Formats: sequence, structure tokens, C-alpha cells
Amino acid sequence: RVDEGEALLRQLALPLLTRAAWRRPIMPLMRQKETGVIAVPPEAVWPWIADPERVAQWNSKLEVSGAPPLEDLREGMSYGARYRLGRATEVQAMVEVCEPPRRLVVRYRVGPDSWALERATLEATGDGTRLTRIVEIRDSRIPWPARLLAGLLMRFGKPLAEGHPRTEK
Repeated sequence: RVDEGEALLRQLALPLLTRAAWRRPIMPLMRQKETGVIAVPPEAVWPWIADPERVAQWNSKLEVSGAPPLEDLREGMSYGARYRLGRATEVQAMVEVCEPPRRLVVRYRVGPDSWALERATLEATGDGTRLTRIVEIRDSRIPWPARLLAGLLMRFGKPLAEGHPRTEK
């Protein structure tokens, strides 16, 4: 049993621990949530979020290898993929939830302490489909200042609209 004093001491002393020791207990989750309405039914949107080859067409950071065809995608299956953000990283993708054409959850694992979880939910609306996409990243290889900055940007940053002066090249 840990008493309150010991718990407080651990929190205060944590920054003084070696880098290897503090990486595991303090690994903030970076989370990004996006929601939008697409003017087609969920059945038309589903292939663009569930077929790994199509996802790679709109997500330039994801290079897929060994992905199954859409019709073979099932909960519990895994496939190799390559994710590029600066440098290429091999990952193991695992389909955790596959409920066509409503919900898809895929976990990309790099190692025991590093993963990305992508959740997509499609909901029929009068205007088409509301797509909610949530990406959560936990990566022990990212230095803590970068994690802090990324967390702040994901929480408080807003994407710039197309045509905004800062999006023009």
C-alpha cells in the first residue's frame, strides 16, 4: 500500500529519475479528434476508411504493405504496415473492431511501449455521413518536450481552412 506522502514524493521526484525510468510511468497520450460531414451514405465512405490501400491514398504518412483486401478485413487480423513521419517505421497493424459500415478501430504497434490507435465512426445523417476520427498516440521514443508540444497542439490547435493565407505555398 502506498500512502499519500509516498505518492506525492514519487510525483515530485519523478523528473529527477533517469530517462529510462521515467519514460514508462509518464507517457502522456497524444489525442486528436476530427469530425466532419461527407455528402454520401456511410456505405460509400466505408471503403475509404477501412481499406488499408485506400487509406494510404489520402494519408500520405501511411505506406501499407501486406494489407488484406477490404472484403477480408476482420476483427483480430493483423498485417504489416510502414508509417512515415520523418523516417520510415515498420509497424504491426491489428484490427480491433470492424463493424461495416459503422465503426473501425485499428491499433498500430511499434514496440511494447509505442502504439497508435485510430478509431473511425460513421453515422448516417440527413446530409450524408458524419465521420468522427480519433487518433491516439503513445510513443516512448518521442522526447518529452516534443510530446508536450504535440499534446498542446492537438488539444488547442485548429486546422487551417483551405484557402487560408497560411496554407498557400
